[in-house]
Amino acid sequence: MMSQPLRTSIVILGALTFTACGSGADGGASSDDVDGSRAHDASATDTRVVDEPDGASKDSSDPSDGKGATDATDATDAGFDVISSADAIASPWSGLRVSGTTFVDGSGKELIPRGIGIGEWHNIESYMLGVDLSSDSPGMGETRLRAALEKAMGKAGADAFFASWEANVVTEDDVALWASWGMNTVRLPINYRALSSAPGVYIEAGFVVIDRFIAWCKAKGIYVILDLHAAPGGQNCEEMGDSPDGVAHLWKDPATYRAWTIELWQTLAKRYAAETAVGGYDIFDEPYDIESSGTFSSGISTLRTMYVDITAAIRAVDAHHVLFFEGTNWSSIDAGKGGTSGFDGLAPAWDPQMAWAFHKYWDDNTVAAIQGYLDLRTSTGRPVWNGETGEDQKTGWSAAMIALLESHGIGWNEWTYKKVENAANFYSIHAPTNWSKMQTYLKGGAMPSSADANAIMMSLAANAATAKCTLQSAWLKEVFGK
Repeated sequence: MMSQPLRTSIVILGALTFTACGSGADGGASSDDVDGSRAHDASATDTRVVDEPDGASKDSSDPSDGKGATDATDATDAGFDVISSADAIASPWSGLRVSGTTFVDGSGKELIPRGIGIGEWHNIESYMLGVDLSSDSPGMGETRLRAALEKAMGKAGADAFFASWEANVVTEDDVALWASWGMNTVRLPINYRALSSAPGVYIEAGFVVIDRFIAWCKAKGIYVILDLHAAPGGQNCEEMGDSPDGVAHLWKDPATYRAWTIELWQTLAKRYAAETAVGGYDIFDEPYDIESSGTFSSGISTLRTMYVDITAAIRAVDAHHVLFFEGTNWSSIDAGKGGTSGFDGLAPAWDPQMAWAFHKYWDDNTVAAIQGYLDLRTSTGRPVWNGETGEDQKTGWSAAMIALLESHGIGWNEWTYKKVENAANFYSIHAPTNWSKMQTYLKGGAMPSSADANAIMMSLAANAATAKCTLQSAWLKEVFGK
């Protein structure tokens, strides 16, 4: 159980830009600020949390809320009351929900999720830019990328790049295009730095970006799954978790990051509790703290307890949205006798509106390869979803994967939308003139002049507009049949 109750809070709006949430003017974190969050200028760009009057706040574990535990064993192993199945559906809900081992839409019709993830939009990983480093841990996530760009371009130049990149990678027209392809879901990766610079301190402009994207998708009938791809402190050791030093500080320093993370999820859930265009919440992307094995040094109970605590915090403000939970081992189950299962120890299910999200990359497309997920679905009575997949270089792999999963009623989410000079996605972004100079620099080589760095990066951002990209027609045909 958390040592302090969660606060209910209100947000005071401030004038700021979404791209102002990066590191400070010195371009990186200090030695006593490993995640870089304190480098952010809170006084200039943050919204502030104000406690509500006495009696207005409500501890999510308060038994007076009338919510009882589910009948699953260990449902209250963190000391929180977990919402019952009856409570979860007591009021009308016309959004996506769990029904047995399937998802159904507002009309009660079964829905197989078909979509993409757009990690390159607001949580860039260097490989998406064609910058492949020798190790993914820490690799170069958005924080390290921003620090390097600020060094080469200056803070104003780096801010201008990110603003242009974010304005071009995904627009309302892109969402309309997705709808024409037949997409019904999109996974939106979120970096916590865009939303919160410190516990209880929120950045309204970051939420406004999410609001606008949800509105675009709602107009086209596409569910948005909010994905905390980079949690406070980092939920894994690699660039996708935006770890600047290869350490998953969320787990290694829980006194600093645990309550912050839970409160952030409650804040997100409170904001979107009534929004039916939000399909659900993907709580963590690929959580672990041991890079060599993708597991937890303290055991799987660390993750399960955190999941149950987050569930309780969300259910205190949002009874309806589907909660997606990923496993260890990069959220996968290795096929074959004795294979590693990233979901061992997470069952039984503890919420009626929860599902398991697994990731499937480049393995065999056979029933044997997915048997572990089928067994997980059966044994827990909850749906499974392939929340991240693709990026394969083998023609036909994605088509075979989709056919296999859909034959078993399992949805999928291709990763990603656009990358620089790469065919394993829907659009290829053209590298600008002299791009090799920036590639060399970002890999640790010579830094180009400020003028060159600014010209190259701003050209790259301009090239990210869909009209300037190359559509990978074969990829689109394979995935969506268009």
